[in-house]
Amino acid sequence: MAKRTCNIEGCTDTVAGRGWCSMHYQRWKNNGDPLIVKRRFRQAPVCERRDCGKPGFMRGLCLPHYRDLQNAERGPCSVDGCAEPWAARGLCVVHYRRFQRTGSTDAPKMAGRPCSADGCDDRVRAHDLCEKHYKNQRKYGTPYAPPRRDKVWLPCSQDGCTELATRRNGMCNRHYRADIATAKPQCSMPSCTKAARRGGFCEPHGGWTWHLYKRYGITRERYDASIEAQGGLCAICRRPPEAANDRVKRLVVDHDHGCCPGDTSCGKCVRGLLCVWCNRLLGMAMDDAERLLAAVRYLQATAGAVQLSLAI
Repeated sequence: MAKRTCNIEGCTDTVAGRGWCSMHYQRWKNNGDPLIVKRRFRQAPVCERRDCGKPGFMRGLCLPHYRDLQNAERGPCSVDGCAEPWAARGLCVVHYRRFQRTGSTDAPKMAGRPCSADGCDDRVRAHDLCEKHYKNQRKYGTPYAPPRRDKVWLPCSQDGCTELATRRNGMCNRHYRADIATAKPQCSMPSCTKAARRGGFCEPHGGWTWHLYKRYGITRERYDASIEAQGGLCAICRRPPEAANDRVKRLVVDHDHGCCPGDTSCGKCVRGLLCVWCNRLLGMAMDDAERLLAAVRYLQATAGAVQLSLAI
């Protein structure tokens, strides 16, 4: 289907309304004639009013001064009792928009029935009551909420305290905080009175310190003292922990498995700090000194035989 073109002579644009294209239709809406062209004059870059440096908007004025000029030139709204300046058809913005929607400048009537409660003009929701009074009816049995009674604050239940008991347990805020602090479990580390958090230990004694105490029964201070006594080196091979394994940054704790079999220790059978390989060496030998001495003798005896065979 072929599209219709504008009825204005020389215009080939598609029809938008009333047989005109969008441009001529807008000219007709704004000026009453599709052939009238109102060009906007070039505006001044700065407002012409004295001591005003705002950018120009219309007729050489900035937007606030242009609005003031419009209000001075225009009369009041034609609706009785409205002092706002007219915007179109002798009506202010509010009454003009109302006229566009309803065809009348009168205030729209409220839809539905008004609430049956005295002095309430809200719309009915249920049982001839608005939403607020309906909720009161369901909660209190009457559309009107009962008056709120002032709460009476009693003194703190602790002896010698004159502050008000603002907490539910009958204490003031200060005694309530103290009671909570004393009710929290304390750190499991000996001689520590801080509140416990992770695994029964406080924040400073958590993490690696918690691991040392729970698994080997020693404190972080004892571990650090052993590190300092050994110079940060393994007690057997005298090498740092990184020499055995790049991923290991600490020396492991070695204990007597005859006292505490398994991976945990009571703390009394801890012998020293070793690297990973030396600790495995003792574990593979099952802490048997005779087996380790036999291995030393074996290595010493076979070392000469290997050198002799290589020389031959």
